Amino acid sequence: MMRLKVGDVDLINQRINFTIEKGNRHTEKYRIIPDIAVKYWREIIGSASKDLYVFGKGLKPATTPIKSYQIHKRWTRLISNNEEFKDIGITFYNLKHLRLTELSDKLGTDQAANLAQENKETIEKHYDQNVKRGDNQLKKSGSEF
Repeated sequence: MMRLKVGDVDLINQRINFTIEKGNRHTEKYRIIPDIAVKYWREIIGSASKDLYVFGKGLKPATTPIKSYQIHKRWTRLISNNEEFKDIGITFYNLKHLRLTELSDKLGTDQAANLAQENKETIEKHYDQNVKRGDNQLKKSGSEF
């Protein structure tokens, strides 16, 4: 995400082209930008050149991307260590869990997996925090003999 370029963000079609690098493999995947987030992407990108990184110094488009650890440092300084937000106790990773659980509740696990570009089993095993979902599905399954 920190090496995302402005040219990879397609606001017209509401999607982002991510290059996922694992070992020697580089895979491109598109992720949807929800309606609610489009205005924030427009605000961040503005009229920046397509060759700039989306998140540079000051979290603004720049020629040099910020390092991934800088997001954690900012979160710790501004949220975790701030008395005003002491009760929050949440990380960016927790936010991902909450968002995918919310999507699974509203649209189903298949759609949450589609948004995260993960398979359904990964969503169910690692991200979905609604442990009752499986029980409810089992209760509703089956048919009369």
